[in-house]
Amino acid sequence: MKIRTDIIWREIDGEVFVIDPQKDSCFELNETAALIFKMLRKGKDISEIVKKISEVYDVDEKICYWDICDTIKKFKEKGMFYEE
Repeated sequence: MKIRTDIIWREIDGEVFVIDPQKDSCFELNETAALIFKMLRKGKDISEIVKKISEVYDVDEKICYWDICDTIKKFKEKGMFYEE
C-alpha cells in the first residue's frame, strides 16, 4: 500500500495532521492511527504493524489485527492510500 504523492502530513507537538489538497481537507489522527499511518508510509506490512501495536499497547494480536484493518480501511476510504 502506498500513500498518495500529493498527501501532506505533519507532526506538530505529538499530533499528526494529514492534509489532502485534492479534497481540501485535513484529518487529525489519534496516537494509534498516527503510528499505523507512519508505519504504512515506511512500507511496513500489516503483520509488522500488528506486532508493534500489540507490544506498545499490550493488546491481543487478534483484536489488534481487526482494529488495524478497520483503520486502514478508513485511510483508503479517505483516499490517503492506494493499493500498489
